[in-house]
Order: sequence, then structure tokens, then C-alpha cells
Amino acid sequence: MSRRKQLIIPVFIPFGGCPNRCVFCDQESITGGKNPPGVKDAVKTIEAYLSTWKGAGRKEIAFYGGSFTAIEIGAQLEYLETARRYVVNGSVDGVRISTRPDCISREILEYLKEYKVDTVELGVQSMSDEVLRLSGRGHGAQDTVFATTLLRGSGFKVGHQFMPGLPGDTVSSVLDTSREIIRLAPDFVRVYPALVLKGTALYRMYIRGTTARGPLRRW
Repeated sequence: MSRRKQLIIPVFIPFGGCPNRCVFCDQESITGGKNPPGVKDAVKTIEAYLSTWKGAGRKEIAFYGGSFTAIEIGAQLEYLETARRYVVNGSVDGVRISTRPDCISREILEYLKEYKVDTVELGVQSMSDEVLRLSGRGHGAQDTVFATTLLRGSGFKVGHQFMPGLPGDTVSSVLDTSREIIRLAPDFVRVYPALVLKGTALYRMYIRGTTARGPLRRW
């Protein structure tokens, strides 16, 4: 059975809205940029993707690389208004964002809907509070439960980003996270096995062979 092609146009906002830097994160090397793009840069990216797309499937603008709903509200609305214009004129079919589970509220979802956002990806990473703490996430598993429930109840498509192998993870905790994500029933899951990137806190842990709570488990 053939599957229709889909175009996701990524607009990366390195560290945008992030209240702290997680131990595994190096957005500069991942995205190739140090500063958030201006609206003109975002438009340039969107136009470049649209000009080369040959498929007939769904097209979406996606804001990745930070915690979108924690960005200063004026900047959020500038990005969202830019994306909405492409939905209104029929160039794209929808907008998606990536954000932290603890940066979702009813008020936030109201304006996201107004600006044509229909998919929200949550940086879940783990459903173990201990793993989240050791990874410097700054939120707990219950925030993911709350955000997922609120998003589903408000009609959004929900994605979970899952990162097995973080500090404190074990086979048991990874399986527990998998079961809990299945129970929450997001529309899709992205699995990003934890990678040790040079220059991150996780890299320094790896070199020392320890975390704040003892030996760093090497899988």
C-alpha cells in the first residue's frame, strides 16, 4: 500500500523559550544556528521548501528547536501570523509546534487554534521523574499527562518526543515510559535515542562516568 507524501517545513528556533539547557542539548550544532530566525528568515525557509516540493500530500509549517509556547508572546504571534498567512492562502495545510509539557494551558491553546496550529509535539523525553530530574528537564511526568489530556480534549493532534537512554534510565524505566506513552495514546511518537554530543553536560558526565547520583549507565 502506497503512502501519500507529506511535507513538513522546519523553522528552527534554537533554545527559543527554553528556561534552562537540558544535559543532552546542543541546539547550535543540531540546527546550525545560534540565534532565533527573524520573520524574513522564516519566510525565506518556507518559500525555499515550497518552491522545490513536487508532492501532492499535506504540507505543514513546523516550529522546532525550542519551547515554542514559552517564547515571549510578541515573538510567538509574529511567527504564528507569518505561518497563518500560508494556511489562509492555501499554500500549506496546517501549522505544528514543539514545546515543553509544562508550557501548555487552556489560554495558550486558545490562541494556537486561532493561528491555525493543529499539531503539538511535546518534549516528553521520559515518564520517570528521576530521569527527568537528572536530565535537567525542569518538569515532571504529570505535566505530560496534563498537557496530553488538555490537547486531546481541545482537538489538537498530539505527538510525543521520547528519548530513551538518558541519565538514570534503565531497561525497566524505558519500558515503563513506553507503557505510559501507550496509555496516553498520542497520535504519533518520535523516538530519539539519547546521543552524547561534545560540549554538553551529558558529554561531561560521560567523560567522568558519573551523574549527580552515581555511575552513568552505559548501555
